[in-house]
Amino acid sequence: MAIELGADVMRRARSWDELRLLLAERDMRFERKGSGAVLWIGDVVVKASTAGRDCSLSALEKRLGDFAPARDLAPAKQLAPEAVEPAAKGWKTYTVERRVHFEEKTRQRELLREEQGRRWEQMLDRHRDERREGLGGDWRGRRLDLNALRSMLAARQAQEKAELRERHQLDRERLRERFPTWPPFEEWLRQRGSPELADEWRFRDRTPAGIVGDREDPARPRDIRAFTAEVRGWEVHYGRADEPSGGTSFVDRGREIRIHDLRRESVLAALQLSAQKWGTFHVFGLTNTSVCASTSPSTTAFGSRTPSCSRPSPTSGLPAASRP
Repeated sequence: MAIELGADVMRRARSWDELRLLLAERDMRFERKGSGAVLWIGDVVVKASTAGRDCSLSALEKRLGDFAPARDLAPAKQLAPEAVEPAAKGWKTYTVERRVHFEEKTRQRELLREEQGRRWEQMLDRHRDERREGLGGDWRGRRLDLNALRSMLAARQAQEKAELRERHQLDRERLRERFPTWPPFEEWLRQRGSPELADEWRFRDRTPAGIVGDREDPARPRDIRAFTAEVRGWEVHYGRADEPSGGTSFVDRGREIRIHDLRRESVLAALQLSAQKWGTFHVFGLTNTSVCASTSPSTTAFGSRTPSCSRPSPTSGLPAASRP
């Protein structure tokens, strides 16, 4: 809790200046109030003694000396937003562009709102003048004419209001088209032609499963139903044909195949590719369920015997799955 962090700082500080500096780094501050002191935690204020008896003003004065008023300290450096994930290459550019996008969107929305408000008020003023000029004067003996004029004037003004509302609605729709919903980081990377970085971000929390062959076999595109191949440098990335924007399902890296998408179809396709490349290969990182479900006798159309459904590691002397 924040109060516990403040208490730890106050117990470690060796001077009043150090106490204030350490608290400022945690968005806290210590102030004297009356005969005691208070601790600010952001916008919340509590008694300093709440953190502990040794954090009261009298206890601190016994240890740090008489309370010293705050001196001008260098303001805390404002840190730019940083991604907590190591795979977040391009994050700084993303946050800058997102901030600029929303700032400009807000500015344009406010300008449009002001402009539409002016148009509406000008229309209402004009309608009032029309009613005053058209319906004023002496209409004695001409009540039917007056009612007819009122009706025609009201109908025309109602039509103008409806047309202006439609115009305002179109303006708002054009603004939304100009500033569409800002994409998530992964989609933003793909839109800017960085599918490799997008895949890194997509699978940042996942250690990919893998298949290792018994010999070197350079990666090259191969025909696997329902999957498309894309050459990226010395790797071949395979993705689901029915999910063009779904990212990479598995990657052929020559001696090994890394599986990112652990759905049944992707695992089965990776095993089919392995059988086509090597015949004998080792599987690691797959759970019992995913291996057994993807290589059951009814689905092993790639011609290799079912791999062991234990969960071996890449270095544990794996039993190999081989072509008959």
